[in-house]
Amino acid sequence: MSHRFQTIRSRLSPESISHILYAAATLCLFLVGATLFAQIVTRAFNIGFAGLQVLAQLLAVWMTFLVVGNIELEDRHIEIDFFVEKLPNKPQAVLRLFVMTVNIFGAAVILLSALTAIGASWGTTLSSIHIPTPVLHAAPVIGMTLLLGSYLGQLRDVVYSLRGGE
Repeated sequence: MSHRFQTIRSRLSPESISHILYAAATLCLFLVGATLFAQIVTRAFNIGFAGLQVLAQLLAVWMTFLVVGNIELEDRHIEIDFFVEKLPNKPQAVLRLFVMTVNIFGAAVILLSALTAIGASWGTTLSSIHIPTPVLHAAPVIGMTLLLGSYLGQLRDVVYSLRGGE
């Protein structure tokens, strides 16, 4: 393997990708605040600047989906497992298998819906800010792809434990 490829590969580690996604989500959060502040100022001075609310909503959607996949990959999500932990190993694994299956189905539906929305809105723009509409629908594609990757890894672990592995 060439030195250049190893350098690129080390820069694209899961940790560096996670940092990039969190930085992008932080930027979105900052821009949401700045956009809403600009909306308040322009409204106070009776300056008509259409699209600030739409832009803030677009940024909030992106922020949400950039973070959701990362949180699951890092296992930092909220999980209530008090009762699950009280079950013996086999029923616990079966319950986790069921939950993972439902989660995978839900994330896949959202991912397919976002891809469908991208196809249906291709060539259109968000009218007040002139941003291509597929940009809005790309956020769930990224978030749900990360989420599905995490869920599939967890599903593999659950199936492994059901088959007798620890």
